[in-house]
Amino acid sequence: MENENKVLAKVGKTEITQKDVNALHKSVGHDKILHYASPEGQKQLLEELISQELLLQNAKKEKLHESAEFLEEVEKIKNSILKQFALREVLKKVSVSDEFVKNYYEENIDSFKQPESWKASHILVDTQEESEKINQEIKDGKSFANAAMEYSKCPSKERGGDLGFFTAGNMVKEFEDSVKEMEVGEIKEGIQTQFGYHLINLTDKKDASLKSFEEVKDELKKQLILIHQEKAYIETAEELKKTIPVEYL
Repeated sequence: MENENKVLAKVGKTEITQKDVNALHKSVGHDKILHYASPEGQKQLLEELISQELLLQNAKKEKLHESAEFLEEVEKIKNSILKQFALREVLKKVSVSDEFVKNYYEENIDSFKQPESWKASHILVDTQEESEKINQEIKDGKSFANAAMEYSKCPSKERGGDLGFFTAGNMVKEFEDSVKEMEVGEIKEGIQTQFGYHLINLTDKKDASLKSFEEVKDELKKQLILIHQEKAYIETAEELKKTIPVEYL
C-alpha cells in the first residue's frame, strides 16, 4: 500500500497527500472505481483536489466566507445537523426489552402463522381436447415445462408454466379447488376456468405452520424499536409545544 502521508502536491502552503486522493477515490461511484485506480485515474483525482483547493483559497482571499449569503447557508447547514443530532438524542433513549418482544409475540400469535400454500405449474389452452392432447404428450415423455413453453397462452409459459407458491384466495376458485385435491407430482388436465382450460402440475406444497419466536425475534425487535422511536418523536414534539409557542398561519 502506498504511504498515505506522501505529499503529492502543494497548493500555496496546503499539502495534498495520498490519503486525500484515496478518500476522494472511495467517494466515486462503483462504476468508476476501477478507472480511478489506474495511474491516469489517480492523476485525475489529484488534479480535481488541486482545483478544489485553488477555489477554496481564492474564496478566502476574496473573503466570500464573510459574505451574508455564505453565512446564511452555513446557518442552514448548522441547523440541519443540529436537528439530526437532537433527533438522535431522542431516539437513542428508546429501548425494547426481550421480555416485551416475547409478550408481543404471544399476544399477536396469529400474525406469525403461515397459511397452507401450494406451488404449481400450468398450461393454459382454449379447449378440453387441446388439454388432453398435451397431457398425452407429457405421458409419452415430453417435459411439462417444454410443453408449457410450446402451447400455453399464459405469460407464465416463459417460466415453463411455473406460478410459484400461492395461498388460498389467490387463484380462481376452480383452479384452487383442483390444486387442493392433488398430490405433489400429480398432473390434472381439462380444469376449466373463465380463462380457458388448464393442465395443472402440483410441484410442491407447504402445510400451515407457525413461525417460532426464535425465528422472528430479531426482526420483530427491530420493528418494535422503530414503532417506539416514532412514538417518542411524536410525544417529544407534542411536549415541546407546551413550552414553545407554535402558530399555524
